[in-house]
Amino acid sequence: MEGEALLIAESVIAQLVAGLIEPVEIAPTAWVVGNEPPEWRYALSVEPTGTAELLAARVTVEQITESSKPITASLVRWVVDPASIESATEEGV
Repeated sequence: MEGEALLIAESVIAQLVAGLIEPVEIAPTAWVVGNEPPEWRYALSVEPTGTAELLAARVTVEQITESSKPITASLVRWVVDPASIESATEEGV
């Protein structure tokens, strides 16, 4: 089951890198697949890094369960800050 959580986290990171979702905070949100009731929820947090053009994106996935110990997994990836690309484009770099 932890493997499934990691696959969801990787999918969210892939969407972020592809530009399908913005690098902004996302509160816990159900991961919906088809018409099935959601079994997982994910959240995205974004923090600055020591490098101006990069952000640290953390995806945390948690099992939706009544259990006192839900399965969780987190992935962190540094991504390019879209604001730095826009700034460089405006400056003609």
